Amino acid sequence: MMAGNELSCFASYHNHTTWSDGTASVEAMLIAAQEAGLGEIGISDHYVLTPYSDEDLNWAMPKAGLEAYVADVQAAARNVDIPVRLGVEVDFFPETFAEAIQRVGEYPFDYLIGGIHFANDFPVDSHPSYWEPLGQQQINSVYQLYWDRVIELAKTGACDIMAHLDLPKKFAFPPTVDLEEQACRAIGTLAEAGMTVEINTNGWNKPCQESYPNEELLRRCRRAGLPVLISADAHETGAVGQYFERAAEQLRGVGYAETVRFEGRSRTCVPMS
Repeated sequence: MMAGNELSCFASYHNHTTWSDGTASVEAMLIAAQEAGLGEIGISDHYVLTPYSDEDLNWAMPKAGLEAYVADVQAAARNVDIPVRLGVEVDFFPETFAEAIQRVGEYPFDYLIGGIHFANDFPVDSHPSYWEPLGQQQINSVYQLYWDRVIELAKTGACDIMAHLDLPKKFAFPPTVDLEEQACRAIGTLAEAGMTVEINTNGWNKPCQESYPNEELLRRCRRAGLPVLISADAHETGAVGQYFERAAEQLRGVGYAETVRFEGRSRTCVPMS
């Protein structure tokens, strides 16, 4: 992790608490970010309306919990000196996404993160045991469907940030088909939608041992004019600024000189010092 004064030019917006699948309270995460020296911190717990079940998921906030979640973040923000942004990670399912966006739209979020954790009903990043029984053709199909979903999400124009762009690689079950055309089309659609892409440092902790997205996809994002921010995707206090120096070096290496911040769904650029 960078020294605190070196983290001050960065905002970490992709962070989870006990409202979804994190291990720490909102206030504990905010205090950790302040102690790490981050310039801003955002909380973005999972909000999911799945077409496959009416029950609340154990890794997302209760479907009826938005009001209490917002109140908790706002209350905790009053107890720290670091600027706090209110976010949420909205899962994309074609059948339910419009309703999910309508629900979160009733609250004063500073940014919305679009996330894809399922290819239809297949859990892309839940556990390697879901991937292990798949044949190669099935693995290829999951990747192809995932990229289709990224394009569909972007076309809605509903979100500000695209989460972990190449997430299916998480457990290191690679495809054997060429996905370059699909990935390029997805990146172009994200750019047309005016979205920001994150470099998600949590990938370096996973079997794939790469950031999301990898360096080549980041280079394509840069060529497409996609703004970028660094996200830890932290689920515990010790990870709020994890690998930010490594991510910043990778961004500079592909031509980025600035990241972004959000307030009231409005984006501004901040140089990487």
